[in-house]
Amino acid sequence: MHLQQVLNLQTKPTYEAADFFVSTTNSIAFRWIDSWPDWPNHCLILHGPKGCGKTHLAQIWKQRAGGKSVSYEVLKTSNLDDLCQTHEALVIEDIPSDFDDELLFHLYNSVQQAQGTVLLTCETSPNNWNIELPDLRSRIKAAMWAEIEPADDELLRAMMHKVFADEQVIVSEQVIDYLLNHHERSFVHLFAAVQKINTYALASKRKITLPLVKKALTQNN
Repeated sequence: MHLQQVLNLQTKPTYEAADFFVSTTNSIAFRWIDSWPDWPNHCLILHGPKGCGKTHLAQIWKQRAGGKSVSYEVLKTSNLDDLCQTHEALVIEDIPSDFDDELLFHLYNSVQQAQGTVLLTCETSPNNWNIELPDLRSRIKAAMWAEIEPADDELLRAMMHKVFADEQVIVSEQVIDYLLNHHERSFVHLFAAVQKINTYALASKRKITLPLVKKALTQNN
């Protein structure tokens, strides 16, 4: 079958609060986000595997708090005192495992002095962080932590429906069941599978059915 070439145009994901599916794996993290500004500390750390929903929760909180997202790389070259005085709520996503102790220590102190709040996201639990600076270790221990656990069937099912919906596609439960039972059960791989299916469906100008899904997933990238 000849496939029409498809431009690599991806629909921007939606990060509205109404689109976030709360399950047993992420309910604690969601409650912390939902409880703002009644936080007992200036810092919340969300940790969990890649693709588990940290960005979605961070965006919900940023909208709620009127915050600003700053990458870790930009953070390294920023005047942290000015940044925290200008923005009372900050989101720093994907803190690397080899982070700079002095940088995070300065960030924490700047946020505290400005009476602001900061949300950090990372894959690894703070329990496993290699912190050499004692003052930073004490501040991280005092911060709020929330783990997003590996997804259960309910959450994976909801996530796949959402990713298809982001592409303005509605699929049957039969398609979702097949993906859950015949594909690696991780957010990252399921996201990739959905994108591959959508691209193949557009290229072949066909609706997403179970036969199409099986065909799409056997195609070479």
